[in-house]
Amino acid sequence: MNSYVAKENGKKSLLLVLGIALTVLLISSFVFIGNAAAQSNEPAPQKLEKPAELYKKLKDPKERLFFHALARPDGKDMVYHIKGKAYAYVPGDIFNKNLKHGQALFGIEGYNIRRAVRIKGTNDFKIMTREIVFYTDLKTGKIIKNWKNPITGITYPVSHIENEHVDFDYRVVDGSIRNVIKVGDREIGAFPIETPERLGELLVFHADAFPLYDLAERYNIKDPMNLKNGMYTSSEFFDFQVPAKYENKMKGNKTPKGILPITNSWTRVSPWTPWMGLDETEYPGNLVFHARSEVMESFDDLPEWIQEEVEDYYPLYESTGKQIDPTPNTTSWTSFYENVLKPAAKTWRAWAGLD
Repeated sequence: MNSYVAKENGKKSLLLVLGIALTVLLISSFVFIGNAAAQSNEPAPQKLEKPAELYKKLKDPKERLFFHALARPDGKDMVYHIKGKAYAYVPGDIFNKNLKHGQALFGIEGYNIRRAVRIKGTNDFKIMTREIVFYTDLKTGKIIKNWKNPITGITYPVSHIENEHVDFDYRVVDGSIRNVIKVGDREIGAFPIETPERLGELLVFHADAFPLYDLAERYNIKDPMNLKNGMYTSSEFFDFQVPAKYENKMKGNKTPKGILPITNSWTRVSPWTPWMGLDETEYPGNLVFHARSEVMESFDDLPEWIQEEVEDYYPLYESTGKQIDPTPNTTSWTSFYENVLKPAAKTWRAWAGLD
């Protein structure tokens, strides 16, 4: 799940951050706060309220439509059901038959659950999300528990995508949405999301982003894990398809309830996930995730097997959080570090059996 800026007819800017992942598609996991919240110097929780009044301040119907793609204006939970595959991208096809370029490795299926909250007394609102996506067997669609590395022959336990929080900040200024990206005490710009294109009966918002960060600098993780120089380098591409017929219904001073039938496509090119046991320095290549998603009213609308798996093993993901988490957004690498490496007291290379 990143930040964007949109220009409407060369006059307005719509600045946004996307988290997707669906990502986004992103893809990404648990960062534990530990006992920090109990410390006396921890800032008091922000007071939150529903985003309806901020939604009604938006003047452009297209911006209101995109708000529906971000979250429900009535402040209730909304779900993106995500389904697709992950492929091997291998320049030069150097691993021969062991790991072919373009080979489908596993399916992916899960969801992002999200809601919008207004920071009380301000024009700021936040999209709070949690996402869990399972790696699945390509033939049966069932969750895979272990995966045999086809190059080294080592079998590893699979760590699914568990993003405990992936949150994004916005502000309504002069009747338009503005993205708010904070680095320390500074606010910085964002990636652009383009003015929606009209394709038949659809309005399509799209965004192209290129995440790049150092694990040590952003997350204080000194172990580079399987990343070259500890640097996470990826790209993500989003398309949100919104039925154009709803544009005229975005006018007026009412806050709509429920969801719109919005769909999304997401592609991500990223390093091998850490649980695959492939160091990108020694084994150059990437994973390509390609998935589709649709908006659902709630957790109860998801496929039954997902509901059962989450209720039994991941109950945290049945809803969004009650309070804003001030720590950096979680990722697959932070999740793996916190949930696997730290409890085992091992470096990534030791865990992978490479030392």
